[in-house]
Amino acid sequence: MHLGFLTLFGAVLATAAPDPIEHLGLPVTITAKTAEGTKPLAIKANESAIAAVERFCNWNFMSVVASASQDAFSDQVGRPAPCREVLLSLAQDAAREKRHFLQTLAPKAPWPLVANGPRRLLSLDDQLPVEAIPADSCADSSLPDDEQQESAFLQLKEEALDQDGRRRAHRRRRRRRRRAREDSDVTEQCDACCKGLKAYEVCGWCPEKRSCLKVHHDKSSCVVVTSENQCWSAVCPAAMSKYVGKIASHRKDALKLSVAATPLVQPYPTYQGSTGIFDLASGQATSAAGGGPVSGTAAAAAAAAAGGGPVSGKLLGLAGDWGSGTCESSTVAKLMAREKPDLTFHLGDVYFVGDAEDFQNNVMGQKPAPESRHQMGVTWPMGKQSTFLMAGNHEAIDGMKGLVYQGYQYSGQKANYGAWQSDHWRFIALDTGYLCFKLNQNGSRDIGKGGETDAPQPKEVVDWLMNTVKLNNPNDKRGIVLLTHHMPYSDFEHVYLGTAMQLQNILPKSRTVVWFFGHEHRFALYDKLKLNEHHFKSDYAIYPRLVGNGGYRITPKSPTHHKRHLKLKAYDKRLYQEVPDDDKHKMVKLGFNGYFKILVDGPDLLVNYISARCKAQANESGVVYNSENTDMD
Repeated sequence: MHLGFLTLFGAVLATAAPDPIEHLGLPVTITAKTAEGTKPLAIKANESAIAAVERFCNWNFMSVVASASQDAFSDQVGRPAPCREVLLSLAQDAAREKRHFLQTLAPKAPWPLVANGPRRLLSLDDQLPVEAIPADSCADSSLPDDEQQESAFLQLKEEALDQDGRRRAHRRRRRRRRRAREDSDVTEQCDACCKGLKAYEVCGWCPEKRSCLKVHHDKSSCVVVTSENQCWSAVCPAAMSKYVGKIASHRKDALKLSVAATPLVQPYPTYQGSTGIFDLASGQATSAAGGGPVSGTAAAAAAAAAGGGPVSGKLLGLAGDWGSGTCESSTVAKLMAREKPDLTFHLGDVYFVGDAEDFQNNVMGQKPAPESRHQMGVTWPMGKQSTFLMAGNHEAIDGMKGLVYQGYQYSGQKANYGAWQSDHWRFIALDTGYLCFKLNQNGSRDIGKGGETDAPQPKEVVDWLMNTVKLNNPNDKRGIVLLTHHMPYSDFEHVYLGTAMQLQNILPKSRTVVWFFGHEHRFALYDKLKLNEHHFKSDYAIYPRLVGNGGYRITPKSPTHHKRHLKLKAYDKRLYQEVPDDDKHKMVKLGFNGYFKILVDGPDLLVNYISARCKAQANESGVVYNSENTDMD
């Protein structure tokens, strides 16, 4: 059981433990985040800190630590350390920080302050009005009352934070103005670089060199700008032309070859000591006992599977195939963030190969190197309760390392799958990415066109669905919403039936589910249907929802698979922009990017689909082009 790190006023304190002291000399409160919630440890000024820590460790940690030594603590990077040693160190650091803070505000303090011992007085400012100091304070060397001192300290802290907040706000405004000037400079110089191009020609703008280059196959570090009216996108890690034509093909092939030999992350990440089931109302994880220590009994597991309280007005923000690092994806993210969603889900694909750099620049908002490029990173919006990043085929190219070692750090998740439950609904995120490529004998992945599988779930996820989530329970009548990267149905392209066939042996017969998926780079809604393809016919029905239009290039075209009985209810084939394919001397038509949001209100779901426009077409504004109420008939 991993325990959270300790904080004081939101700041992470050091864990190096100096020689322990018996008394801190002033009251201190620290907090520990455990699986049972946040636990405060209050140590009085004249109390033995060692004794207080002993009691706290025995009471809070000994009974819940499962994966470390006898009484252990795990800090934010997972290194085990003795509970008592860490808490003593943090208590002393907290006292030291508090004492230093009080010293800096001594002129305002109405009592003698304590430093380096319980009875040493600090001198007060001579200019402090006499009436502000109690008449007997300097004559009395005893410690002030704990509660009085703590109350006054908090008041002083609040005053200082107010002042600090104003300073931070001023610094943020200055940074925004400087950022705007830099963006303007980059855009203007790029415009001058690309001026006079033919419509199909590609301009190579190198912001770190402030120079122009003729680009072939994007072998330079330049930001490839699509045309002279696209220089606004030079401030983002990628322009949309990076994903078009021969430039995209050569870059993608080179990156794939560089990482495909790396093995998949092993062992497959699973939930250790918890169920992977979360309460939709609060976002809190549930254990097999419904909130207490994990129990292996069948009754406790059934209680966890049945968990989930009433939900009203809960907002989810979602997008698929979003992680391109383009200014289009940035606009989509900013629009979603304005909704202030409670939970956010990315349905997978961070481009091109989902490695650490792709996650840092295209998901976590870090500026691309070198700093002289004057570009901003693109940030996936965080949910107020939780954020979840799913696995697609591009994350699998790098063996899931970018997602597991970078994405998990950003989102706080522990696995590629999970369930969020209310009393009426079950949202289940599945992992079609981990096994989407065939494995060679040496452990590398076959990422060629013939190397794809039908994208099944790992065995661990199938076992979790049956034995923990109990998705096979015919008596559970709650609505089911599935989230995957790969699609089980399409009127446009071939499909991936691995997960659908596994669900055939899990879902009760005649169930109906809502299924959101990406992988195809477009938006489409389908009528209710049963899967019937490649000698497979499902006993359950689905409402297929294709939402792969988050941030990658969108090809606006009509269905091509006319051999199927088309089930299209609506699809988006609007033209957003045209970008050049210099290799073929032609323009490539691209559609709109966007996201969708789900409002959970008791037994009802309201789903809205929003598309985004950039720059001259009202930057960072969206247009709602479809909404629907979802019920389970």
